[in-house]
Amino acid sequence: MIRFEGVGKRYANGHVGLHELSFRVRFEAEFFVQALFAGAEQERP
Repeated sequence: MIRFEGVGKRYANGHVGLHELSFRVRFEAEFFVQALFAGAEQERP
């Protein structure tokens, strides 16, 4: 599971893009997470 809690983004000009955003992402299988990381490693130059 990936969890974000209270995420915010404020730009240099003071504009607030995100304020107190929270969400969770559940994966049905650990295989998906392993494949995601394996794919990320292949992207490196």
